Amino acid sequence: VEANGGPGGWPGGGGGAGGRVWLGPADGRWSPPPPPAVETFFYTPRGGDGDSGAAGGSPGSLGGAMCGLGHGGLLCEPCARGTAKGGVGDGPCGVCAPGTVARSSGSAACDPCPSGLVASVGEGPLPQPGAG
Repeated sequence: VEANGGPGGWPGGGGGAGGRVWLGPADGRWSPPPPPAVETFFYTPRGGDGDSGAAGGSPGSLGGAMCGLGHGGLLCEPCARGTAKGGVGDGPCGVCAPGTVARSSGSAACDPCPSGLVASVGEGPLPQPGAG
């Protein structure tokens, strides 16, 4: 798949803008999702080069299906432990803030750590240092 912008024409034409690539099923939801290796074939389309110093075209965009809560990325993969995503769309899952934890994959929110425990990225609650 290629959607790069074209080069600027002579003399001094600006480059064409990159196109848009949308990766997703017709109904907007993956069921089941394709293998993660599929994502490596896609990239954000680049703008074309300008001619004789003219401006290049702007980059295009790359988007995916409308992932549900707790899923992110182009292929709507479940958020890993220690990350969460509370909205819909193809955006990435976010790392939980200090003092919070997502104990399982596919979490829509990070929960506060229980009293006396702290979280480590990708881990469950751990005893606070010096607490035994």
